[in-house]
Amino acid sequence: MSGASYRCLPEADRIAHDRAVLRASSGLVQLFGSDRAFFYTAALGAGTGTGMSIDKAKCSSCIADFRAAMKSSGRAR
Repeated sequence: MSGASYRCLPEADRIAHDRAVLRASSGLVQLFGSDRAFFYTAALGAGTGTGMSIDKAKCSSCIADFRAAMKSSGRAR
């Protein structure tokens, strides 16, 4: 979800998205250890790659889901 929402965002919003992802990754390290945080970060990288196709019709729900997940985790700002 993080990688797909990154690809759906306009370029100007991607830095804020990256910061939210870094906060989430820090939280994962604290809660579950670096292995789990690495998996999350690797999945983000795979989702941002050009090899994955994105259905632009689903972008608004993808971005909303990402923001809701960050908000519910307490990592949103």
